[in-house]
Amino acid sequence: MRHSSHIGLVFGLWLLAGTFAPTSVAHAQEPASTESAVQTLLLEGVRSFRAEQYDAALAMFRRVEQTGSRSDIGLYLGMVLHKLGRHGEALAAFRQARRAGVQEPIADYYDAVSCFRMGLYQRARSGFAQLLSATDAGPAPQLGPRLREGAQKFAVAIEKLAPQNPEPTHPEAQPTRRFDAALRQAQGFLGKNNIDCQEWLEEAAALLPLLPDSERDWALTRLQDAIRQLITHLQSRPLPHPGEDLTTLQQQLKTLRSR
Repeated sequence: MRHSSHIGLVFGLWLLAGTFAPTSVAHAQEPASTESAVQTLLLEGVRSFRAEQYDAALAMFRRVEQTGSRSDIGLYLGMVLHKLGRHGEALAAFRQARRAGVQEPIADYYDAVSCFRMGLYQRARSGFAQLLSATDAGPAPQLGPRLREGAQKFAVAIEKLAPQNPEPTHPEAQPTRRFDAALRQAQGFLGKNNIDCQEWLEEAAALLPLLPDSERDWALTRLQDAIRQLITHLQSRPLPHPGEDLTTLQQQLKTLRSR
């Protein structure tokens, strides 16, 4: 489910001075005084963001997140974490927003850019392709001209770095090699940076359908083992959604096993 242009008005705060976020959407019903306090925090965060004071903006958005009253806070967190270069955390925040049913093309663009910055080229390719395929007749809002041009440039760069049909002279670009590399990255982050570990597991999952049938079952088994290891780590920590996305990913992977 995608919240409609109301959230787009909220996100206009990134671009327009003096614009106030609407108080009637994307948050739970609450007393007026609490709602006003949350709105003030949100606007302070937006002003800091626009002033490129990203650490201050992040602190404000985290305080809003703690109230549990804004289902769209993942969009704000994702944008500022992206600007801070904390791309794994940005991707987790954007996923948090999607879990709440909130999605915006600007956020989807920066989600794909964060994937690119981390080297998650298959996920970046998919993200930019979806954005570029949006049409006036479709249900999803389109990117503006500037971001659309940016998405096209990123798509070209991805094709050079991780071509869809790599030449035999570049075996490192073959899906099997990229899948193995993604799993190695995930294993390297396990227990050290579980957020980035999860993002690399998501990349491996995105690559799995590209593998030859003869290799897919064994690759799937390895990926599922890695997911279980990460879930075990996450369950030992006081996180709001320990392993929730990974459990969903496990269910999705069951459909990919060769018959």
